[in-house]
Amino acid sequence: MEARMQHPEVESLVPGQPFNRRAFVQRMKAALEASSDPEAKASRFIVYPDAGHAFNADYRPSYVEKDARDGWQQCLAWFRQHGVA
Repeated sequence: MEARMQHPEVESLVPGQPFNRRAFVQRMKAALEASSDPEAKASRFIVYPDAGHAFNADYRPSYVEKDARDGWQQCLAWFRQHGVA
């Protein structure tokens, strides 16, 4: 049986069409809130307005130190909260 996943962001990644980050995040938040899964409802997004793709990669021009540091701390906090670290 083939597993199929739906990716709403693909609609916005069509060549020639701009990607609307705010609209994408709002759609994802709405989908998670509509879920019957309590883990999905507990999900949250942190958007760094000045950060682009791969903002945590310190060898790329897109690196944003302040956002990268905060994102990493948020990641580690999530691991601690969920017993992973």
